[in-house]
Amino acid sequence: MANTVIWANNDSTTLASSLSSSATTATLVNGASFPTPAAGQFTPITLISATNPLTFEIVYCTIRSGNTITITRAREGTTALAFNAGDLVQSLVTAGTVALLVQPSEPWTWSATQTYSISPVLNNNIGIIGKSTGGASTTMLNYNSSNYVGMYGGIAGFSIGNNAASANNMLMDDTGNVTFRGGIVSSAVNPNGFSVEFGTGTYCSGWRNDGNYTFLLLTGSSGGTYNSLRPFYTTNATGAVTIDGTGAGTTFGGPATVNGTFTTTNINYLNSGISVMDGIQIGSATPGWTGPIGTLTPGVEFLGTGYGSSEIFSNNANHVPLELGVNYTFSSGDILGFYYNTTHVGGVQTDGTYTLYTGTSDANLKIKRSEIANSGEIIDGIEALWFNWRTNPDGTQQPGFFAQQLHSVYPWAVVPGKGLPGDDDFRAWSIDKSVLMPVVIAELKDCRQRIAALEAAIAKLLDAARDA
Repeated sequence: MANTVIWANNDSTTLASSLSSSATTATLVNGASFPTPAAGQFTPITLISATNPLTFEIVYCTIRSGNTITITRAREGTTALAFNAGDLVQSLVTAGTVALLVQPSEPWTWSATQTYSISPVLNNNIGIIGKSTGGASTTMLNYNSSNYVGMYGGIAGFSIGNNAASANNMLMDDTGNVTFRGGIVSSAVNPNGFSVEFGTGTYCSGWRNDGNYTFLLLTGSSGGTYNSLRPFYTTNATGAVTIDGTGAGTTFGGPATVNGTFTTTNINYLNSGISVMDGIQIGSATPGWTGPIGTLTPGVEFLGTGYGSSEIFSNNANHVPLELGVNYTFSSGDILGFYYNTTHVGGVQTDGTYTLYTGTSDANLKIKRSEIANSGEIIDGIEALWFNWRTNPDGTQQPGFFAQQLHSVYPWAVVPGKGLPGDDDFRAWSIDKSVLMPVVIAELKDCRQRIAALEAAIAKLLDAARDA
């Protein structure tokens, strides 16, 4: 039950409708003068019969919404009764609510091992001052207007805060949660070896500072000492951090930003990428490898040994932003491979002399339908243009196509975009010009056939002219 009383001056009205003895909500003619209790608060209300003032019931209002109140019935020894529209609704001082108030002139006392008394202390803050029956040690619990609780003195020298009302440094609520206004300093370890320990289940965890290192430690049993696992620790003197000293593996579920050099022998999961400021080096160098192994300024290197070794880097003498290379012992190989699930669908290949950009075109995977017979119509419908990019309108003109126009004639070469520049979800239309090659080849074959026919006709005309 809520235990903080809240009143307003002159809060009085009447019932707007009848109220049964079991109802827990009531409708008032005018509820605006009544308080609106918050969580943990209530307003004492007395319901009084308009025809018989000796017929009344004390209720506690815990919620008010406009003219509707939620009430707890039959409080302070009264009986739940039925009331009529027009009966009085008043917030009056009751014996039960007065009993909740501290009486400074009449201290509360109770006896057990120790005897305590309650009195106002420290600038009108309410407190408990107690004294041990077996000695002179004193414990004080101080409650000030900011809802902070401070303890100081104590039978065993226990101290939280000090004897200033404004310096209550710890607040503990009724669920066991503790809030500290200042920092927490642990100068020693507990019997399990932790500076700070968490958990009560099968596995616990905690922090330990042994002077040289600060460790995140784990246990194998509830309340047990820490085991050999070291998922995280830092060297106190330098700030160097070691992650996953257990060797069990580390998963990055989002971006990882590295401001220095990040060195590892393996990365299993990169779900959302790595943002590199000064470089990442992965793996080890192959003996005799001639790539730019060394300081990254900035860049990324993937280094390895033997078959399949590769690297991505940018600190090269040609100042190329991105270079892809292979260290194959064979005559050729993929620089990049593209897969759909586990099926290879294309790649970038080199034999050390030239580069091929390939896509799957295996006859075993295709069904022939017909020759391309309308190549001339398609080519005639395509607009080949000179243009400038809007980002550089005064620059050198470029030859090319407009994707939207090409899509209307030959959609197979176009990947449609989305939205307009400036839209949050804008994606530009794009073209794969290599997909135009079948049409070009078909038209070239058709032109060759027509040229051959024309040549044959011209030869006949020339023969006829000579014979004449």
